[in-house]
Amino acid sequence: MVTACSQEQMQEMAENTMVTQKRNPDKTWRVKPGSVHDGDTFRAVADVTNEEIKVRLACIDAPELEQAGGVEARDYLRSMLIDNREIILMGAEKDQYGRSVVEVFAITDTPGLEVGVNGEMVLAGMAHYYERYKKSCPENAEQYEFLEQQAISSKAGVWANGDAERPWDWRKRNK
Repeated sequence: MVTACSQEQMQEMAENTMVTQKRNPDKTWRVKPGSVHDGDTFRAVADVTNEEIKVRLACIDAPELEQAGGVEARDYLRSMLIDNREIILMGAEKDQYGRSVVEVFAITDTPGLEVGVNGEMVLAGMAHYYERYKKSCPENAEQYEFLEQQAISSKAGVWANGDAERPWDWRKRNK
């Protein structure tokens, strides 16, 4: 069972993955309590307007819940996106399901320091870099690819037993 990340763990993640500095988002968002559905989807609520959106992490694809590693990926995302954690959402395109496809940065207790959630999911081996959709994150696509190579080398998460089945291949095979 994965528990919520401590401040020390969030600091370590920030040192190992992409970190934003001085972002000026249009709105302040918070993770809706109990809304992490799987390893790449959750709901966010705007602080001032209470607008609620369904969020899909850009440029990555986590295993499906029924797939090997799917539950672990969901639980890992839950550990980073604890209920009501303040987050920054970068990007605004919608997918065919109406979800906002964004890069997510979790605010830490250190002023000006955020953890790149998408990148941390890839580095921990809890999600795959999704090259097909790299246009959704033009500034960080190469970084996600690099982080996946790091995860493969260290046999993290889904890579622990060698070559992991990509979620898009699993979905195609299990239609």
